[in-house]
Amino acid sequence: MKKALLTFLLTISCTYFSTAQEEVDSLAVFFQQIESSMQYQTGKIEFKNENADIDIPKGYKFLDGEQTQYVLTDLWGI
Repeated sequence: MKKALLTFLLTISCTYFSTAQEEVDSLAVFFQQIESSMQYQTGKIEFKNENADIDIPKGYKFLDGEQTQYVLTDLWGI
């Protein structure tokens, strides 16, 4: 009886953890796809129409207006 119960519990726990790992992996793939689709700009960025420029410090990234709108509305829901 104890062996049967132990076998049952081990089977359920293995199934649960493999399913949870698949969910984490699919979420990681989704985030990686979003990250790789972004076209970040770094360094000195010139805005020709506005006759201005901005220096993005090292370690920071800049997204243009269209990509920023996508992040705020579609991803964050703002």
